[in-house]
Amino acid sequence: MTSFGDAAQLFPAKCRSEATANIKQQNSNRERQQQQQQQQQQQQQQQQQQQEQQQQRRQQTIPHGKS
Repeated sequence: MTSFGDAAQLFPAKCRSEATANIKQQNSNRERQQQQQQQQQQQQQQQQQQQEQQQQRRQQTIPHGKS
């Protein structure tokens, strides 16, 4: 990720005010995306835990010794 300073050096002076506005917009978008990704990751972890618990229950119900 580029910081404000890096981005400002890449653009000529006339584009700078536009560029900083765009960068602020991108930053707020990026924050939103990161929050959404974190929520998705938490949901996935919960689903994995539930699946593991279900598998453990199945293993317990299956009798080990086959006659």
